[in-house]
Amino acid sequence: MLVFFRVRFNFTRDVIRVTGRYWCVQCAALQRELEDLRRAKEERERELEAENNEFKMEIVKLRAEMEAILRELQSIMDSKLGLELEIAAYRKLLEGEETRLASRACTDFPVILS
Repeated sequence: MLVFFRVRFNFTRDVIRVTGRYWCVQCAALQRELEDLRRAKEERERELEAENNEFKMEIVKLRAEMEAILRELQSIMDSKLGLELEIAAYRKLLEGEETRLASRACTDFPVILS
């Protein structure tokens, strides 16, 4: 009976030892996978940070371009307004001249009374 317990003890010890080795191997594999995932995450974060910085620089560039376009548009609008005012002034002068000529034409013709 003592032999039976000794064999059973040795068997149980061997099972525990094999199971322990299995879990150590599994644990080591999971730790390697975890480290790989951490490295991949850090690399992806660096890539995203670089991409984010590129986008920020693009935004600054586009804002500067937009401000230049708005300044040019304002200049064009100011010129347009000035030209519209000048056209209105010339139109008023032309209408005044037409009125003067029309009234003069009426007085230039002699009136014949019969």
